[in-house]
Amino acid sequence: MDPAVAPLQQLLCSQSYPACREIPVPERKSKMKSDASINVRILGIVGSPRKGHNTETMVKEALKGAESVGHVNTELYSFADKNIAPCNSCFVCVNEKQCIISDDFQAFANKYLEADGVIIGSPVYHLSISAQLKAAIDRLGNTLCAKYDMNPPRFCKAGGAIVQGASKWGGEEYAVSFIVNHLLLMRNVPVSPDLNLSESPGASAHAPDPFKPSMAGNKDALAVSYNLGKRVAEMAKILKIGVSALRNDLPDEYYPSRVSF
Repeated sequence: MDPAVAPLQQLLCSQSYPACREIPVPERKSKMKSDASINVRILGIVGSPRKGHNTETMVKEALKGAESVGHVNTELYSFADKNIAPCNSCFVCVNEKQCIISDDFQAFANKYLEADGVIIGSPVYHLSISAQLKAAIDRLGNTLCAKYDMNPPRFCKAGGAIVQGASKWGGEEYAVSFIVNHLLLMRNVPVSPDLNLSESPGASAHAPDPFKPSMAGNKDALAVSYNLGKRVAEMAKILKIGVSALRNDLPDEYYPSRVSF
């Protein structure tokens, strides 16, 4: 048994758990290339109305991190120049099983659902995410709940949050929390950066100059974004392989039929 694991196993198998059996811990082998590497799709979402600015810089860096894992296909989706109206609470989706507002939402929703992992980036607006991103998330959640009669599938996408603002402690924590809560509500699996790079559940930063594309000058922001993207891609592979391997043990909620908007 791995010496690092033995104390923990001894604790778990104490008198509190008399029925616990010793679980063999396989020895760690040298990393080898697998001929059966699984491909995953990671979608980077730039929830900013500004094209080519600071949120986009961080999300692009995260996609580079995702690509470094290997066998990862990435795509960038920017809200700049997109038209996604807010939900108007018409409730037609309850009967029609789709949103009747025809705009760029349908294309966004399809890309979201097709991805194995999503990295959601936003500037900080009033201690939260941008209005454009909020409108899309509202309609995504409402339409999926209507389509599945309030019981949407367990999508199990790996997800990460990226936020940036004009100043430190200017609401980044609240914006990260909103995105993480969205991922949880949509039955996904949020992933955080490694703790040595960030004590936040997301990649957060402040722009050296919020009025210009200046995030490339914030090396810490780029490092944590790259790390988050890598972690999301790794977790997407773990989840995809795990759900596939457990096909006979898990309920049908983990295996939704293809959905399109």
